[in-house]
Amino acid sequence: MPVTVDLPLVPPTAMPVGAALNRRASSSARLMRGQPSSRARTISGTVSSTAAEATSVCSAAVTPLPSCANKVMPRLSSQANFSGVRPWSRLRSDPAIAAPWPLRISASGNMPEPPMPQKNQGCEVRSVIERSCVPAQAGTSFGRAVHQSSDQYSRPRTPPARGLALFAASCLELAMTRVAICAPSAAFTREDAARVTALAEAEFPAVELHFHPQCFASQGHFAGPDETRLAALLECAEDPRIDAVWFARGGYGSNRIAEAAVRAMGEGAREKAFLGYSDGGYLLAALYRARIGRPVHAPMPADIRREGGEAAVRRSLAFLAGDRSGLEPSLDRHPTVAFNLTTLAMLGGTPLMPGLAGHVVMVEEVSEHLYAVDRLFFHATAHLGGIAGLRLGRVSDVPENDRPFGATAEEIARYWCERHAIPFLGPADIGHDAANRIVPFGLASGVPHF
Repeated sequence: MPVTVDLPLVPPTAMPVGAALNRRASSSARLMRGQPSSRARTISGTVSSTAAEATSVCSAAVTPLPSCANKVMPRLSSQANFSGVRPWSRLRSDPAIAAPWPLRISASGNMPEPPMPQKNQGCEVRSVIERSCVPAQAGTSFGRAVHQSSDQYSRPRTPPARGLALFAASCLELAMTRVAICAPSAAFTREDAARVTALAEAEFPAVELHFHPQCFASQGHFAGPDETRLAALLECAEDPRIDAVWFARGGYGSNRIAEAAVRAMGEGAREKAFLGYSDGGYLLAALYRARIGRPVHAPMPADIRREGGEAAVRRSLAFLAGDRSGLEPSLDRHPTVAFNLTTLAMLGGTPLMPGLAGHVVMVEEVSEHLYAVDRLFFHATAHLGGIAGLRLGRVSDVPENDRPFGATAEEIARYWCERHAIPFLGPADIGHDAANRIVPFGLASGVPHF
């Protein structure tokens, strides 16, 4: 089972505690830097059960404190407990004095499960429970008992049929990914929702979709008023039964509620995935900046309307079921984000814009004149100082202008990258089309399977 340890990290330097000593103790005490033990020197990966040794305080004539056992430490005055820092003993910190607070270390690891007891019947018998979050094919069971035995025990006992059914049902319950769908921008239709639901039920039994009623609301350009869209988003994000939140479609409107949404989100949203792109990029950026959940650039249910759109929806459903084959192929060791170019340009200078230093930034655009693309790059690149590089996705459905612009979309991108000393890294397999690939924000290797 996963275990997380959070211990204070003591700076490996001598700490000035003279202010916490009385005049007699401070005049006779001297500071010495202790050598860390072999266990304290190997903190990376696993944290030992004893505190790291960082400092020792010795005195010419002192009386050891009771909590220090045989270790030599000065007797501190009554003001010692009010000191901001303190010397630690070699084994444990003194519980009467607060531990240093400025630095902490976190580590995680795995605690092995206890072995399953089995009777010795004079033969080798091994039972293994194999579980998979995603079945290889529709209808494949999510768990099964595998028995390996010698010739002396060729017929292992099997549980009764009812027990197998209950076991399979419990594994199905554990493997199910529950996805809430809301519309923070424009409205969705019930007909399209029925098509997406039918596709998920037929091909992805491990994914359970729940369309929020707000998806079908409408007020002017939006899927209901700002208050309604905000309330639906928060309801989906905070529901403990939900594993992921999927934005129904783009359009326009999520920027109007994004700042209020991240302010109101609590612990329920911390471990969820949030999927979308286009106008949903405002929310993905705000979530990434606030370190809430796992934002993911991915096709949305509304892509079912496109030519070949079922493939795009299928790609996101497969990702939700644990399949990572739909990831953008250029993802590497650099943290990465993906945005629509208009969305990214509008984010610059706002409270929603995350810090992207060291990131690879992917952008795509649709239905914009090339002069407009040039203008968007003018503003967006001014806010991308320090990034690891820029990749250009597809710039599609470019309208005809009354005169040629004189440069392609790639030439425009290269021009503005050169102006701002941003490495241009080449193409990205993203866009407003059915071939749009998936880009988890941050490191793709850090995205856990559902």
